Amino acid sequence: MWLLEAAERLGVRVIKATGSGRGQRGGLERLIDLLALIGPVAEQRNLTISVENHFNNVIEHPQDYRDLFDAVQTPAVGMCLDTGHFLASGHDLVAIVEEFAGRIVQVDLKDCAAPGAATFVRFGAGAVDFDAVLSRILTTGFDGYVVIELPLIEEDTMLADLRAGAEIAARYLPLSDSDLER
Repeated sequence: MWLLEAAERLGVRVIKATGSGRGQRGGLERLIDLLALIGPVAEQRNLTISVENHFNNVIEHPQDYRDLFDAVQTPAVGMCLDTGHFLASGHDLVAIVEEFAGRIVQVDLKDCAAPGAATFVRFGAGAVDFDAVLSRILTTGFDGYVVIELPLIEEDTMLADLRAGAEIAARYLPLSDSDLER
């Protein structure tokens, strides 16, 4: 509850969270219990909890989100669609966008080497079809956040690697040249 209080005091409107590793104590049921408890409080405070999927996490597969959203009805709890992690878990990203369109509050753009491989790579060097995902999500009325997420592969190419992600996003989102320079 203190996190919600601190977010409100700081003017933060979105809190990103995830669950524990699959097989660890608590599991999806404990995450659902927690979100069922704090979700209504977040809603009262006009905060959004963006629940991010991760490879080999209790919130990894579409069924995990189905279970979560069936149990936690508040719109204050939404999906953070991490493209790299969903592909690493072997899922069709466009199908996820179509199924969960009304619950996606954030998209983390990240590339993955191949479906079923939790190897995250530079933008364009992997298998994520960013054009398909971004073009589809924009037809759903999505008005959330898009985050360009990149694992640090080489420090000397970090800015160029992030710029590549910004250039992908800029094909679909209104970014200015100054946004791309940051």
